[in-house]
Amino acid sequence: MTTKNNCISIQACTFYDNPEMYSMLIGKLKSKQIQNFDSKKDNGSIMYFEFEDGFKGEDFLGALLWGGNKPTKEHPEEYYANGNYLVIWSFKKGSLLAKISKEKIKAILK
Repeated sequence: MTTKNNCISIQACTFYDNPEMYSMLIGKLKSKQIQNFDSKKDNGSIMYFEFEDGFKGEDFLGALLWGGNKPTKEHPEEYYANGNYLVIWSFKKGSLLAKISKEKIKAILK
C-alpha cells in the first residue's frame, strides 16, 4: 500500500477528490476513504464512498468515468453500488488486486 493516489484515469481521481461537486446527481456524501496500491506487477486505487440516503448516480457515474456506457482501455474503472455504498476500482484490466477486492467487497455489501 502507498499514500500516493494511483488512479488510472484523471476522471476517477477528480471524482474522489471532489464528490461534493456532483452531489445534486449522486446524493449527499457521508464519508469517503481510499486505498492505493503500488507494486511491480499491479497498481491502482480502491475508492469507498458512503452516502446518507443511498447512491443515486449510476448513469451519471458511468458517463463520467468512461465517457460512455462501459470501461475502456484508457478508462478501465469499474464500480459497485449497493444501498448507501459505492466502491470504485481504478486498476488496469486484468488486475489481480481488483479481482480479489471485488469478490470480498461484493460479499460484504450483499
